[in-house]
Amino acid sequence: MRRLTRSLILAVVLGGVLLVSASSAAAGHENDPRSKNLHPMGDTDDNRPVVTFGEAFFTDMAFKGSIAYQGTWIGGFRTINIAAPGNPKVLAEVSCGTEQGDIGVYRNLVFRSIDLPVAATTPEETCDAPFADSGFEGIQIFQVDNPKRASADDLVTAVATDCGSHTHTVVPDPANDRVLVYVANAYTGPLYGEDPIWGHQCSEPHNKFQIVEVPLDAPEDAAVIADVPLGLAAEGHHASCHDIGALMNGDAQLAVCAAGRAVLFDISDPANPVLVRDFGIDGIEPWHSAALSWDGSVAVMGWEPGGGIGPECEVSDPDDFKSIFFFDTANGALLGKWTLPRPQSALENCTIHNYSIVPTAKRDVLTA
Repeated sequence: MRRLTRSLILAVVLGGVLLVSASSAAAGHENDPRSKNLHPMGDTDDNRPVVTFGEAFFTDMAFKGSIAYQGTWIGGFRTINIAAPGNPKVLAEVSCGTEQGDIGVYRNLVFRSIDLPVAATTPEETCDAPFADSGFEGIQIFQVDNPKRASADDLVTAVATDCGSHTHTVVPDPANDRVLVYVANAYTGPLYGEDPIWGHQCSEPHNKFQIVEVPLDAPEDAAVIADVPLGLAAEGHHASCHDIGALMNGDAQLAVCAAGRAVLFDISDPANPVLVRDFGIDGIEPWHSAALSWDGSVAVMGWEPGGGIGPECEVSDPDDFKSIFFFDTANGALLGKWTLPRPQSALENCTIHNYSIVPTAKRDVLTA
């Protein structure tokens, strides 16, 4: 194992607050359910009761300046003013789209994932079309010039992708006057042939992710420009990315796909990723979340043995069920893992679902 130029420190965030403040990371807290250096600062005071997966509950968030964009599982997304950290204010609710609802933003463009086919024949119909055996699934693209007045009218187009979009990763390419969206699929299904209206399909083995190109001066012309092979189907591994982590930091131009293996790509040319290597641990797949340290030397991987809806952090569960894994990107070697120190009950659907890496002057801080 090579010496890392920066240390990667873990800060665990448990709970449903919108904003937290962290000054430094600390280990342990075995007897306290909260991380002592993380303090709730404010929330939007509008928690939504969730009874079934048919509810319009909130999903992921993306940030631009003082505005947070929060996806809604069934319903669209909303914009939130976070200029005052202790007093976030909801600005607008956009009613357009169905599940999955993961969200991304670049400049005035907002991207939203749809992961089940709907009976839409136009981009506008993707807002409220019913589910179908075959139909549109993929990326909705909104041009939000005024977050205070964001609405379904801001939808400029929708780009169909093979097997839809479970999550997506925004990859800027300003040198070519465009932004790229790496589309992750998680799983195939429902399986169908080429859709007669949209032209996309869903079949096995998927074994790829797709790239959507969005011209900055004409986002309505967005289109799929590449299929990026994962090279995993022949090995018998799960061959769809659940998440894709991307890093564009000087010479560190990398992306890592969370599939049956972690699949590392060189994205020096972001429209033409080059496969570098894959790595993982026997008995763990598929991976759920993927991220990279600030210098690209460490890949951070997690998985969901309970599928996100099962209590897999009980005291009787194996450590691997409730751990985050760290790999050396230079050779794929396992550097170590962090295991949740607090066992949870059978009533808590625990999963180490996602995380972000925050660079500081001395180290990277991982929030989970």
